[in-house]
Amino acid sequence: MSNRITGKETKFNTMSRAELAVWYVLNVGYDPIEDEPRTKLSDLRRTCREYCEVRDYAEANPDW
Repeated sequence: MSNRITGKETKFNTMSRAELAVWYVLNVGYDPIEDEPRTKLSDLRRTCREYCEVRDYAEANPDW
């Protein structure tokens, strides 16, 4: 069983930039704000949701 946090139980729309950065580090492995400090909050939220969608699809379709 994985310890990562999925998009289904995460409320990205209410998370701050700092909270999203922590989520991203835990799930993806690096801090996107450290790499690009001008990242908009809306873009970071969208990126987190998209990551969850792609990961969920890949896990459901291992031959993808």
